[in-house]
Amino acid sequence: MQQAKDAEECLQYMDNLSKKIIVVGDNTKEISQIADDTKISINQGTDCTYELNSQTKSTIDITTNIIREIEKLAEKSSSINNISNVISKIAGSTNLLSLNASIEAARAGEAGRGFAVVASEIRNLAEQSKHSADEIKHIINSIQEDIGKVLITAQASGEVLKAQEGAVKNTTDSYQNINENVEKLMLRLVNITENVGNIEEARVSTLGAIENISAVLEEIAASSNTVNQTSNNQLEAVEILNQSAKTLNDYADELLKAI
Repeated sequence: MQQAKDAEECLQYMDNLSKKIIVVGDNTKEISQIADDTKISINQGTDCTYELNSQTKSTIDITTNIIREIEKLAEKSSSINNISNVISKIAGSTNLLSLNASIEAARAGEAGRGFAVVASEIRNLAEQSKHSADEIKHIINSIQEDIGKVLITAQASGEVLKAQEGAVKNTTDSYQNINENVEKLMLRLVNITENVGNIEEARVSTLGAIENISAVLEEIAASSNTVNQTSNNQLEAVEILNQSAKTLNDYADELLKAI
């Protein structure tokens, strides 16, 4: 009978549909698991970038403080250098005065002998002071050169850290964008899962109806050939169910393509 053939064809459609539903369900579960794992990795990466950003900011603050202290040290060393210059000038003036005093003492003869000794001692001390001041100045100049180099390095480090802070922020923003996309994907997966469930329910319902019709057709075929009108009605019902099965099958194909 044509009805039995159509019913058998519907059952075949239902079997194919069932296989496709299983494939869709398995793929959806696998994608969902991947999305869950990806979200966990994203959250871990985001936490790391937040921690790195916090440490970078702390390092920038420390570097800024170091630069300030270096600048203060440069100012103090400059002050010491100025003081050394003053000492050198005083020593030079003292040396000149002691020299004049020695000349005057020599002119005074025996009476100025004692003063000449004192003037000579003062001149020696003045020369030593000038020599020491020159050495201090030389040392301070070397220190200032080193301070200048350290300051340049510290400032360069500060710029690098600021650039790093910007890069960390961009990375954090990228993680957030990826996280948003994963959440959207998970929502779509939920919708697909719900649709797969709806298709499965429709498949089970349709399969039950086809099985009932098949049973009726078997009874009709066994009892008599005089019930053509009833058979025609059953044929129409089978054709409708057959079309429904094809539609469900096509829907499953679309879901597979969507995944």
